[in-house]
Amino acid sequence: MASRPTRPRLRAKTGCIGCRKQKKKCDETKPSCLYCLHYKRECVWPTVFADGRHGKRRASSASSANAPPSPASCSHPSDVLTLATSPLVGHAEESQTSEAIERHNPQSQITWYPVDLGEGQEKLLFHHFSTCTLPTAIRRHAHPSYSTYQDVFQFGFERPDIMNVFLGIAALRIGQNNENFTIEATKFYNPSVNAVSRSIREGKVNGTEEWLLVLIAFMVIFETSRFELCSNVMLHLGGLAQLFHIRKLKHALPDQRRPFHRIAAEAFAYHLATYSILYSSHDIDGVAQQFTWSDLQGYDEVMPYPEASKLANSPILSLQFDLFKTIFEITRLSRPTPLTTSDFAMAVEFKKQLDLIQQRVTQGLDFEDEGGEHESQEIALLYILVTQIFLFKVMNPDSGIEHPTITHVLSQALLFVDKCRVYAACNSFFCWPLTILACAVRTEEEKELIQRKMAECRQWTHSGQIHRSSSIINAIWEDESPERLSGVSDTTNSPRGLDRLLHKEGLVDALFPSRCSDSG
Repeated sequence: MASRPTRPRLRAKTGCIGCRKQKKKCDETKPSCLYCLHYKRECVWPTVFADGRHGKRRASSASSANAPPSPASCSHPSDVLTLATSPLVGHAEESQTSEAIERHNPQSQITWYPVDLGEGQEKLLFHHFSTCTLPTAIRRHAHPSYSTYQDVFQFGFERPDIMNVFLGIAALRIGQNNENFTIEATKFYNPSVNAVSRSIREGKVNGTEEWLLVLIAFMVIFETSRFELCSNVMLHLGGLAQLFHIRKLKHALPDQRRPFHRIAAEAFAYHLATYSILYSSHDIDGVAQQFTWSDLQGYDEVMPYPEASKLANSPILSLQFDLFKTIFEITRLSRPTPLTTSDFAMAVEFKKQLDLIQQRVTQGLDFEDEGGEHESQEIALLYILVTQIFLFKVMNPDSGIEHPTITHVLSQALLFVDKCRVYAACNSFFCWPLTILACAVRTEEEKELIQRKMAECRQWTHSGQIHRSSSIINAIWEDESPERLSGVSDTTNSPRGLDRLLHKEGLVDALFPSRCSDSG
């Protein structure tokens, strides 16, 4: 009798414990692989790992397992796409996140349809995107299930145009301004832009599709991840604004079961507030004309994890949605200076709003214990103080950095710059306040503090936003150097100090005239 042929077994020597027990091939996505997510199981990882260089196994020490991830482990520049990257999250954080996912699984039911990402660069890029890029886009105080993006990956697996944007973002983040990676990122990204533009032109979308909201939101992330000084971020923010407006008109209300609805709204407000300072009044008004803030009503109150605190349900803005709305409106107000009577009255109202927000945050800081909530309040105060400097300059355009009010608020803001710690999660959150402060500082000690904080951000990840802010800050100080100020006739009329913030064409044009128009 012929022997029955044996079926080859799929082994997962480096996979999670669940896949090993089931003898399934694990895709090794962390914090939870697709197999465990599909069956809603806790994804547990072993405390030993394979050393790929020597084929040996070694035990990870207890101290390294419990220690926070070092900046060096977060991202490594490489010259070829086929090189793997190190996971961002440490073992202790992975275990904590997995337990939290099991306890607080999102209410939305998700059916997974994994596409074949291949064995080459696509699989590695998606691994980096899901384990390094996305988790760092959520603040530390937020509910851990936010960082799993379960309601986002489904659309990526179902729609290649969305998956391509994911892969393009990962290529930019891994490459760290490497030209080869930028080319690969563009190869993924451009077809998705063309596809959605064609769908809109042909009337195949009505503006309320969930996949379209995900796609445009991540197109914004792609543009912010680019290393060029200028990008199409305002164009895509305008598209996102239009989507929120259409969804409001067609009564496509935010869904409490979808965490991404809260993420999309807060990411929109954050990027709109912090990027507008770089661009012209024409670009800013182009976005403002696409929506009203009432279009986002409800999105900023989505509570996908009702058992958690309100702060834990605010993944990016730490319950400071009104603050970022005010920052954007002040930026719009800053371009037609000096202000008209009606605009000045509006500025006075913004000042009152800032005072109320500062009072609320300060009271919360007095009662909060040390930890995530305390940190979020301190960063909020930094934003408030920097916005006060900005608004004072808008209301008093002839005032210089030596004005007593500016120097007083600046000293307070620098205290929080020194106090606030930089983490891998949302480290680019420091870019906007440090850029504004760079226009106001005078002493070398103050400049060194800002340089040190930017260096801390680069230690975690040298993203496009951090690279861009570093270039702008260096240009601000180089432009004000004694050598540059003496005998250079073509720059004598250029705005300097805080005057740059009032430049009609934006901060980039104030420092690099015609740079954006040439690149476009």
